[in-house]
Amino acid sequence: MILQYLSGNGDSAVFTVTTQGKSTQYTIPDKKYKIIQVTGSVNISVPGAGQADFSNDDVCLCTRQYGAPSFYLQRIAKIKKIIQSTFVGDGNYDNIMKSINRDGKQPFKYMDYLYVAFADIDDSSPDSPKIYFRTDWEPKVKTIIAEAQKENPNLIIFAQFNWASYLAPLVEDPNKAYARIDAFAKSIPPFLKQYGFRGIDFDWESVPTKLDTDKASYLFKQVKNYIGSGACLSVSADNITSFDSNILNQYVDIVNVQSYQRLNMIDDFIKFGITSEKIYVGICSENDGGFYPPNGDISAYTGCVTDKGLPGLYAWRIDNDNTDHDLNVPRYTITKGMWKYTRGVDAQL
Repeated sequence: MILQYLSGNGDSAVFTVTTQGKSTQYTIPDKKYKIIQVTGSVNISVPGAGQADFSNDDVCLCTRQYGAPSFYLQRIAKIKKIIQSTFVGDGNYDNIMKSINRDGKQPFKYMDYLYVAFADIDDSSPDSPKIYFRTDWEPKVKTIIAEAQKENPNLIIFAQFNWASYLAPLVEDPNKAYARIDAFAKSIPPFLKQYGFRGIDFDWESVPTKLDTDKASYLFKQVKNYIGSGACLSVSADNITSFDSNILNQYVDIVNVQSYQRLNMIDDFIKFGITSEKIYVGICSENDGGFYPPNGDISAYTGCVTDKGLPGLYAWRIDNDNTDHDLNVPRYTITKGMWKYTRGVDAQL
């Protein structure tokens, strides 16, 4: 992506944005500033300002120097990102699809990452375990992926693996645990390719006793080694059981803390040694499970992101985001709050 300054007439500035050979012209009105999200690694040249390198997701101010025709760009921050999940295994899948197909909603439009839950483990051949989606869930997974990509072509979509307890077959036999972990990790790249996923997340809850720190560390190492730098590895954790902070910092790209009504957990994970650049603040958008923010107010969560300089927010789960149980559709209360915080968008959802 290249952003090129074309002209400024004292009333507005004209820029051309070129992405993969296609150019789009934007006119920025004569205001004190204009926020521009840079979505690629670019070099920007603006008359009077020289050149500057801007990395992914820089937020810039475009400012006109009054009394002069030139406009200037200044990097001010990294944009905060949104990770949201959706589950295809219950009636809330029908609710989200109703809101899309009947009501014209676009719930995936402004998020950065979508996690599709849940993938499971096929251990029918115990020494050759592999990741998979249940047969009755697979069509729903494909429907969600297609809709999400239609609404948001730049969206990065992950598979979300089930609770850590579902990894128990890998470690049940201590003499075969490491070989089985390796076999399972090796099955992940072709699985991601099959669905077009660009990452894998592990829902780190109910960790089996036999999945100790050494074996969990080996799992993360092998998964990352097999998927490589072109795909992301994340964990969505409600505890630090079996974690080694050094391993997570080296091999795991994203750590979503399930800080649902428990924001003290963010400090716990930081004190444990996980680098803050990886930590996303978790919100429970389900209004059925007891962790929903009172009145849908996420200001404590966004304040935590801002105050601690964290990269963004994670929410479980968009398909059950403050569901209206009379109409059986999500109200998208948390989603709208997240969009407002990260994009300044007042979404009509």
